[in-house]
Amino acid sequence: MRLHTGTGLIHPDRILDRVGICAGHDVADIGCGSTGHFVFPLAKRVGADGRVFAVDIQRRVLDVLRRVALQEQLFNVEPVWGDADRHRGIRLEDERVDVAFVVNTLSSSKQPLDFVTEVARLLRPNGIAVVLDWHATEMVLGPKKELRVAQETTKEWFERGAFTLEDEFTAGPYHYGSVFRKS
Repeated sequence: MRLHTGTGLIHPDRILDRVGICAGHDVADIGCGSTGHFVFPLAKRVGADGRVFAVDIQRRVLDVLRRVALQEQLFNVEPVWGDADRHRGIRLEDERVDVAFVVNTLSSSKQPLDFVTEVARLLRPNGIAVVLDWHATEMVLGPKKELRVAQETTKEWFERGAFTLEDEFTAGPYHYGSVFRKS
């Protein structure tokens, strides 16, 4: 299989449809990366009444996203510096978002249980966390196998963090998806 774009790995619109993202939602993409693979489709989906917080620990990533959002006239994108491995490490107030996306980010977390706690802090009551990550098998693409977080491990971490699993699915040829509701 030859992949020409990131949508060959994970197609954002299919995921947004599956989890029910619609106009007016406030969403955080934690560890968003410089391509805005989910940030920009989210911004279009939530519209002028919603907000997308593009969270990353790298300031240069946030600068790139800020420039692209302005060029695309997506005024509902707000780049936010944040370290999800620390309590209150993301510069957003408690219960600020309806949905948190965690895409290909768990493998880089040094404190995964603290990460889950920080996600819970950001979510409103009954909010959802959407986790998309690499299957825990050896592949040419993505992080080394030993850095990957298995779907079952993700489930354990989020359930320990007061979340309830609502859905599991295949998010593309190389990724799994899990949807958790804040308890």
